Amino acid sequence: MKSTAYRNEAEKISFTALLNCYIVDIHKGGTVLNSLSKESSSLQNHFKDTSYTNWIHLPLNFVNKDIYCPVTFKSLNKWRYSLQLPVIVVDRVSDTINFPNLSDFSEIVLEDLTKGQSTTNETMKDFKNSILNSCDNTEMFLKYRDLNFNDIESIHAIKTNFIDADQAIIPGPPAHPVPKSRSAISDDDLIKYSPETKAKFKVHYFLAHPEYILENNAEASPVSTILMKALKDKHHLTPLAKQKITENPTWKLLPLHPWEATYLQENDDVFKELLEKEVLFSLGEMGPDFTATSSFRTVYAEDSDFMLKFSLHIKITNSVRCNLYQEMVTGYEISKLMNSEFGRKFKEAHPNFVVIKDPGYITLKSGDHIIKGCNTCLRENPFTKLDQNIFMLGQLCQQGVLGYSDRLHNIISHISKQEQRSLSEVSLIWFKKYIHIFLDTIISVYNEFGLIFEAHHQNTMLEIDEAGYPYKIYFRDSQGFYFRESKSEEVAAYVPDIELPTKASGADDEVGAWYAYYFFARNVMEIVTSFAIQDLIEEKVLLEHLRERLAYWKTKDETQLASYLLDSDTWQLKSNLLTRLSGKDEALNPVGAVTHIHFPNPLAI
Repeated sequence: MKSTAYRNEAEKISFTALLNCYIVDIHKGGTVLNSLSKESSSLQNHFKDTSYTNWIHLPLNFVNKDIYCPVTFKSLNKWRYSLQLPVIVVDRVSDTINFPNLSDFSEIVLEDLTKGQSTTNETMKDFKNSILNSCDNTEMFLKYRDLNFNDIESIHAIKTNFIDADQAIIPGPPAHPVPKSRSAISDDDLIKYSPETKAKFKVHYFLAHPEYILENNAEASPVSTILMKALKDKHHLTPLAKQKITENPTWKLLPLHPWEATYLQENDDVFKELLEKEVLFSLGEMGPDFTATSSFRTVYAEDSDFMLKFSLHIKITNSVRCNLYQEMVTGYEISKLMNSEFGRKFKEAHPNFVVIKDPGYITLKSGDHIIKGCNTCLRENPFTKLDQNIFMLGQLCQQGVLGYSDRLHNIISHISKQEQRSLSEVSLIWFKKYIHIFLDTIISVYNEFGLIFEAHHQNTMLEIDEAGYPYKIYFRDSQGFYFRESKSEEVAAYVPDIELPTKASGADDEVGAWYAYYFFARNVMEIVTSFAIQDLIEEKVLLEHLRERLAYWKTKDETQLASYLLDSDTWQLKSNLLTRLSGKDEALNPVGAVTHIHFPNPLAI
């Protein structure tokens, strides 16, 4: 394949992501034209000999320009568009048109946004750099995978396993303007540690005096004990590690991502001080090979009972990805809750919805100061069998790259041939099964247990059965839980020594509206759009099934969640574009740093 193909594909992905975010977040779905008779003469002349019949028009009033782009697919819910490059920018004053590259286009759009929003030139410059960085990284990943693994076709295959699917998210989430941006890390280290490159590496361990370790675990053993046992049982301890552990038998192991270990040794004064005081020793990299999941910072090994969710001083999309201490406590408390009678009842009622627990955490402290780069979560690993056909939902919904059909299209086509049914018939059956195990469960759990999930398409895993239909949901996110107030005291009674059900709670209707963005807009509606964009089934058929299902739940739902989804004029959505433009780190302030918009409810039409 020509090297220009990777760049062209990366620019197409980047242009489309930025434009779709702009269309949804700024123009609430935009305006699609089927005639340019009232537009500029230059534009009419350009399109005169083309076969395109629909164009998206986006006015940039603050810079006196207009964007036009041919549209090959327009979602009924105005959620996502398929766009045909190049993008065209018309200067209203001179009536001239140009075809900007990604850098110039980003500058034009961001200049218009900056004048219309309260932001700074520095923030705009940082945003533009992130757009270009995301495109460069996408190109690098496409090229690396194709040339080193020759597996671009396989990332669209109908069968896969957890880690292969999680490492196939090369385009990134379509609802983010900078889906592959990663700052403060070199290209060499991106190759060395990224999920897209299928890189394998060892964990860097330190040995710390117990006075400086803070840890907890909802399961039987301390995290440090589990780590030590895993290394000893599989004979992974190096001679240096054996020596230091023998000399300091009560000291505790501290695991760090190898990139973060280097960062802390070079940049964190408290960390360096502990090394100098010899209350902390570097044992180096050892143990089994781990590999990154789609989040970059959580690592997986197929023969390990646990994954490790590390902290990294790397800005990935909107945030520097360091675990907050309270997030680790949330994972611990949720795990205690799921290990109680509450969890037993949950599993009995919903056996096909599995909550992946983050039961333990460990970090390094000096006095009252916690070194956040050391904040590490222990996550259970239910995916040690590589024959499970499991997909991260975002990967299932991503469009194909380099000319290949996407994975969802291939799965539906396979079922259609096997069952001798039409694509639309199979699609509706598949969608109904997904809605039953996912959406029905979300609403039922919110009513029965008072618990709601931040289950967007990146932390929702779907296992499909032998025939190819949805079978089981896995939810992963130690911080993505919330409770409704009317149930919080009842839930808290199951485990009296945890605070989460009362601290992470809110008014029933407000919590439902807040979390609907994740489990509905960025999960269910992403699937609807993915079916439609591949022409597998008419979008209106899926939307009508959603209306019917929500109407059913309205008669049983005491929380008003179904009513909000079905009847509200607008939905409250998180704007990744405006949040990124603000320059605020949403990981540090998940509420105050997030910018929201109100988007017309496609189900209320």
